[in-house]
Amino acid sequence: MGYTPGQWDFSAEAVSIWGLLTGGPEKSDYAMVNLRGAYTLDRSDGPVTLFLKLDNINNKHYEITYGCPMPGFTMMGGVDFRF
Repeated sequence: MGYTPGQWDFSAEAVSIWGLLTGGPEKSDYAMVNLRGAYTLDRSDGPVTLFLKLDNINNKHYEITYGCPMPGFTMMGGVDFRF
């Protein structure tokens, strides 16, 4: 789901997995929520976008492969230059 008012861009994503075979004794079920926000600056030499991404904000502990845990809550920010 996304919302783009002017130079802002917001999006939310819900991920739900049921019955994942991980190689372990039981199937895995999990759900996560991810958010992203960005602001684009219009420049004469090309747009510059500042962004912040929040993944797994509910800090769900899960495994895609048995014995290899995936990260909990993660946050990433950055700048995207376009020429």
